[in-house]
Amino acid sequence: MSIPTATATPDPPGYEAAATPTRRAVAERSMGGKPRLSLRLWHRLLTPGRLRPTPAARLRGWARVLEWREADTAGRLRLVKRAVWTPVRAWKEAREEVARSGADVEAVTGLSPRTQHRQLCWLGARHALVTGSYLDYQLFRPERRRRAAEYLQEAEFFRVAHWLQRAVPNRDGYPILDKPAFEQWCRRHGLAVVPTLLEYHNGELVTSMLGDAPAAALPRCDLFSKPSDGTGGHGTARWRYVGERDGEPAWMGGDGALRSADALLGEIARVSRTLPHKYGIASNRILVQPCLRNHRDLLPLTPGGLCTVRVLTYRHPGGEPRVALASYKMPVGDAPADNFCYGGIIAPVDLATGRLGEAIRRRGAVPVPIERHPDTGTVIAGHQLPLWSETLTLARRALEAGFERPTIGWDIAITDDGPVLVEGNTKSNPDVAQAPSGVPLSATPFPAAIDAYMRLVM
Repeated sequence: MSIPTATATPDPPGYEAAATPTRRAVAERSMGGKPRLSLRLWHRLLTPGRLRPTPAARLRGWARVLEWREADTAGRLRLVKRAVWTPVRAWKEAREEVARSGADVEAVTGLSPRTQHRQLCWLGARHALVTGSYLDYQLFRPERRRRAAEYLQEAEFFRVAHWLQRAVPNRDGYPILDKPAFEQWCRRHGLAVVPTLLEYHNGELVTSMLGDAPAAALPRCDLFSKPSDGTGGHGTARWRYVGERDGEPAWMGGDGALRSADALLGEIARVSRTLPHKYGIASNRILVQPCLRNHRDLLPLTPGGLCTVRVLTYRHPGGEPRVALASYKMPVGDAPADNFCYGGIIAPVDLATGRLGEAIRRRGAVPVPIERHPDTGTVIAGHQLPLWSETLTLARRALEAGFERPTIGWDIAITDDGPVLVEGNTKSNPDVAQAPSGVPLSATPFPAAIDAYMRLVM
């Protein structure tokens, strides 16, 4: 089955330039202007490092402002108590983290549990960094620990991004989390996207691009099933087409068992009934799509599963789409997806050239450098991504189509037919952007752009 693609168009002159006065005026009118003086003072008070705050610290301040505003009286009392007891809380959380992962860190770095505890206490009390950031950003490394205040953390960014998701207007709904609606949105805007063959809801077939007899019309290729509104790769499965068995087409699941077309679709229908209970996903809708094939130049970086590049796009209010950082994600073994939670590998991508940097993979709880792909033996660093300019253009065009969305992290597959959008993430995990290279997002204009939006919508 051929995958619909959109013709990549070159960036117009001045694409990366600042916003025109007209667009900026439209954005400011739609989002209300500058925040009140009292709100600016509260933000300043709640920002770590108030004398010389980093861009990441300013976003941390906005996350605290939102947390305060959304809390009731009892909740605000708890926040005050938590702030007063910050040193004690940092000491306690550091002790718990060392008990949980200290042995893994010591095995990789040689740092004693006492040294880890001391570093964690300082990071928590001085920079308000949670213990998970110590591992994710490898802050046990001195060169990274010196830049600790510049890293943007997951929970605080998610809080700010969720607020902006509700506050910033959109032109046509921008249905990122609803994957069937996202596919239709992409097609309206001429963006290459993975096609959906079937959709099941609570065990029933609700959408079919294969007619009334989908089992008979199922394409003879590898297939992929995933929740319609899931994240993090949870609930996904890859079904490998193995050819004819006893005169019928057959597919193999991750358990190694063979399934006929009827059996395969019956199993997917049954899985759709259990999604909320098994994975904590909001609904019980599941999609069936054809598996995309990696570009021929990328086959040495995977045992067969699809690789994607996460392109973190952003814009200033009224400005043009830009790219902050990009990371290439590679699956390992028979994992159905390339997510870190499945043991995947992540490598930073040089935005100017599209070449991969030094990759990382978890060893226990600790991300560690990895030179070669464990399944193929291919050296990762220095590998050139094909169609890199077209990939960046697709990501910027997708953000532009969403009008005033401040940021989206796009997962893009690079195929022989061109780059294809797999999904968009309104709350793109900053870990994926920062962890591989160690470059904090404060080293890019990204946090300043989000801060500018917050000053308009608050």
